Amino acid sequence: MSDDKTFHLAITMAGAISAGAYTAGVIDYLFEVLEKWEKMKNDEQFKDLVPRHKVVIEVMSGASAGGMTACIASLAVQRKLRPIAAYHPKEASYDDVSDAELKERKEENRLYNSWVNLTADDMIPQLLKTDDLTDVTKSTERTFISGLNSRFIKRIANKTLILSTQEPLEWPSFVSPHLRTFVTLTNLDGFKKETKFAGASSGFFTYDHRDVAFFSFDHVDSSPFDGSIDVDFNDETENGNTDLFVTAGMATGAFPVGLAYRTFSRHKKYVENNILLTKLNDGKKIILSSNDVIERSQYKATFIDGGTIDNEPFELTEYLLKTRVNASGQEFVTKTPESFNSTVLMVDPFPSEERERIRYNRTESPFSVIGAIARLFSTVRTQSLLKREDLEKVVSKRDSSCFMISPRRREAGYDPIDGSLAIACGSLNGFGGFLDKDFRKHDFYLGRINCKSFLQKHFSISHSEAKENPIFAESYGESDKNQKIRDLFRSEVLDNEGNVIESNFPIIPDVNLIDDKLQGREINDLYFALQFPTLSEAVFRSRFRKYEKGIKTRLKMIIQSNIKDYSSVSFYAGFGLLFGGGKAVSEILNYIINELKRWKIIRSDQV
Repeated sequence: MSDDKTFHLAITMAGAISAGAYTAGVIDYLFEVLEKWEKMKNDEQFKDLVPRHKVVIEVMSGASAGGMTACIASLAVQRKLRPIAAYHPKEASYDDVSDAELKERKEENRLYNSWVNLTADDMIPQLLKTDDLTDVTKSTERTFISGLNSRFIKRIANKTLILSTQEPLEWPSFVSPHLRTFVTLTNLDGFKKETKFAGASSGFFTYDHRDVAFFSFDHVDSSPFDGSIDVDFNDETENGNTDLFVTAGMATGAFPVGLAYRTFSRHKKYVENNILLTKLNDGKKIILSSNDVIERSQYKATFIDGGTIDNEPFELTEYLLKTRVNASGQEFVTKTPESFNSTVLMVDPFPSEERERIRYNRTESPFSVIGAIARLFSTVRTQSLLKREDLEKVVSKRDSSCFMISPRRREAGYDPIDGSLAIACGSLNGFGGFLDKDFRKHDFYLGRINCKSFLQKHFSISHSEAKENPIFAESYGESDKNQKIRDLFRSEVLDNEGNVIESNFPIIPDVNLIDDKLQGREINDLYFALQFPTLSEAVFRSRFRKYEKGIKTRLKMIIQSNIKDYSSVSFYAGFGLLFGGGKAVSEILNYIINELKRWKIIRSDQV
């Protein structure tokens, strides 16, 4: 197939905390469809029924949980794909996979295993364990401690991002052999910038805390070198860079204060020649000073969650996609559907939503100390969201540079529920998924269903545009040989009176639609078979009582491990936790229950 029939795709994944389960489901279905489509093109039974153009993934990127998913997907796609093709494990099976095979798939599927299985069904006891604090109390150094025990992240990363045995890896035909993956980071050191003002006795210094870890997997330096770090999953030595890849994946998800920060080193060439950092630095290379570099030309820094500063890295992703398309010898075209050959697909479990305004009372402060900190995190995250001009690209019918998948849940007889309220893991500001595996399981399957709906109904090009676009004309043009393809994959846009006003065709054809039509199956059937998880308030209160000791113990040990001189501050802090902690824990319980009620996880009839 000639290059002009290839459509270039970048996938960027926004921060989500435990709602990474939703993003994982989206990517699992996307990979399944792309792989099946490529196989059908070479199958005599189907080759005349499926579109002939090609879609190739050039870039995967993300922030926080989205960045972790981008890293997992970069390895998963190089091995045999085992999609989780059953939408609801107990009721509606999408295919004929047996229970035994489905269980095996869930253990082998890196996306499912990392985000749904985690390391326990209920993660709260592990998050409250104090073994990480015990190690620090034995240290002679005063060390920052995360609010939650983060050791499970390392266990998942080692299980998911490191091969247990050496094995041949290969790229499927829908992924570029020169794939680039990057994750955003918040660099607590920052890159120093000096501005010298005329007449000033000293320079004016600012620090840019935006950073990215940038990876490639083809074991060949680009020419010119783009600053990507080559990763060889079969090389356990330092040259394979797998430890760096794993640590960067954990660093992008190091939610501030809640989860542990990460520190790692990389050769200075991966900073100074990194084209993404150059892009962030207004086109100028970052030059590290001698004070920034340690032995062996290593640059060492400490990092927290990439979503703190750049939660939806659309701009960088589009820029990198452009460099990859141009490197293949093609012109990068994104704007108009009649001619575009590339786009960015964004997966965002928490699309920006209207939030409640701060309420003011003349006699009361609007916030407690804790409330102010929580609002600060919310403010920083909101400020880091997609720029308005980028958002307008997503919604514009004439700008094809970006498309977005976000949660939508349907229940028979009710209006659709959109955004974070559609996913169980959206509760508790994204930490809800740690409460129950059923929350994560639901969101994974919802991600798959949303991706299916998106491919069939939204990620499309109109018939008139497809006839003009050289990539899609051979698949959807007017010739008789395309009639079966058009009949199978056409989606129709209707006016208020039910008249067809436009026919659309998919950029990525959901080839499962062929079997769906034979079985008379519709997407809504899958939505309605997927039951939203619920809990009894009484059951949850009983479960929470088991957390109480862990909460008090962890809070007390966090203070003691950071204030070791047993000063009056340490004494009163410990005293307050021991004798006043009951009220604090009660307030935590009430907050959680109110949030779960807002999400309809705890319903009023389940008390």
